[in-house]
Amino acid sequence: MQIKCLKPDFSTFTVALILGGVSTGFAPAATAASIYDAFAEFTLTLDRVSGSGAGGDWTIDVFSDDLGGPTLTEEGNATADGATTLPGPSIGIGESITQSSSSSGIAYNGTASTDAFTELAVTISNMSDSPQVFHFDWSYDIGAAASAGALGEANSYASIDLFDSVLGDGPIRVDILSELEAMAGPGMNESFADSDSGILNISVAGGETFMFDGFIDTGGTASAVPVPAAVWLFGSGLLGLVAMARRKTKAA
Repeated sequence: MQIKCLKPDFSTFTVALILGGVSTGFAPAATAASIYDAFAEFTLTLDRVSGSGAGGDWTIDVFSDDLGGPTLTEEGNATADGATTLPGPSIGIGESITQSSSSSGIAYNGTASTDAFTELAVTISNMSDSPQVFHFDWSYDIGAAASAGALGEANSYASIDLFDSVLGDGPIRVDILSELEAMAGPGMNESFADSDSGILNISVAGGETFMFDGFIDTGGTASAVPVPAAVWLFGSGLLGLVAMARRKTKAA
């Protein structure tokens, strides 16, 4: 049995090439965006103060900084965004510290990046002669998501880190940590979220201070290259030629 391999008609192949060339010049590019999104929010509320020195003088001072951000980078057809919320300089009973950071961006053809890093420091001063216990409620929400186009990548990062700033061998009274990172390669998606709440009781001796600090941060990057529509048109043309050749082979 002989198998004939027939070449496709030259005129048909020429037409396919001409259509491919025209599509390269005039067809729009297919959209394949890369996206990142991250958020982190921390709230600390002073519920009450107890102890033998509860009626004495005390202060809770808050220092916060956005560390010069958010820093945004946009190159090509890409958009980056970010925001931070910083608390006031002090709180009393029933008042809260809320600090947050968010980062987002999308790239169609180019790169986008966001850095929204914040610092938080809380100082509790007991100016009475007796110990006092400061009772706090705390909560946080955090999330990171990334989605990459066919020719791109994306990643996002969110973290909440609070820790006792007093070094030594004593017990750590503040240890709140949550970190999430989402990374996406071509055609992939990742998404993570977390939330938690609890109670924080801090005892401060008379005439002493206690300090804890940390960071509430987000960031992300995205890059993308559009897939030319001509690639799909030319590929479909070649598949059509293959189909024509198969039909001619069967007819023969």
